[in-house]
Formats: sequence, C-alpha cells, structure tokens
Amino acid sequence: IIVIFFVIYLIRHFGSSIDDDEEWYKHPYAFFSEVACVQDEFTNRLYEELTERLVSMFNKLGITYFLCYGSLWGALKFQKTLPWDRNIDMCVIYHQIASIDDQKLHQAFKQVDLNYYYNSRRGKYVVSYKTVTAEITVFEKVGSHMER
Repeated sequence: IIVIFFVIYLIRHFGSSIDDDEEWYKHPYAFFSEVACVQDEFTNRLYEELTERLVSMFNKLGITYFLCYGSLWGALKFQKTLPWDRNIDMCVIYHQIASIDDQKLHQAFKQVDLNYYYNSRRGKYVVSYKTVTAEITVFEKVGSHMER
C-alpha cells in the first residue's frame, strides 16, 4: 500500500505520460482532487455554439455524425453537456470523411470559424472554438460493426 501511495505521489507531482487533454479521468490524482460539477452558462453556450457549427459543417459535407462517449451520456441524462465534461465528443464514419479532399475539409472548418488538427495516433480530430474543444473520433465499418 505504501508503494501505491508513493507512485501516486510521484505521478501527481512529477507528471505522467498521459497527455493532459487525453484520458484525463484516468490520472490517479483525479481521484484525490475536486472536479467542478457545474459548467457556467457562458461555457455551456460555447459548447452549444461549437456543436451547432460542427453539425452545420457535417451537413454541408454530407458526413454522417453522431454523439458518442460523454456527450451521448450527457444528452441522454441531462439533454445537454455533462456538467463536468471538458469537451464535446462526436463520431464520424471513416469512408465519408476520407473521401473529402484535405483542402475542402480545411475550408469547411475555416468557414465555420473552427480550428482543428488530426491526431493520427488516436484517430481523432481535435477541434477548438474560443475556449472549448471537441473531439471527433473516426470509426470504420468492419464487417457488421464499427471500430476506431
């Protein structure tokens, strides 16, 4: 038990290999610190604006999209973003987004005033709008199911 607490202490004070914006909820120190359970109204409105911009862009490009992960749970339970969530989670289908020219995709993001980059290691687009972010996970159909 002492070894476990020592490891947690080292990770908490000297960092770990997990990126701050990825899988933050798995950090050992997350269990020992306060997590804000309510987003302010300004932040909630920014999440709504970001979602509206993404939906508009996906519709113009003809890309099927759907809520996933925490955003899906938030929509089902609260009809909005989870109060403690730090981003919007959406998913798209690989063959649809891959068929769009990179320049056209870049212009589509730019037209709705969104910044983005593709994280190939995680198979996600990371999108930012003002002070909020979204992750767009790419799924591919394999047989009768979808995989990341």
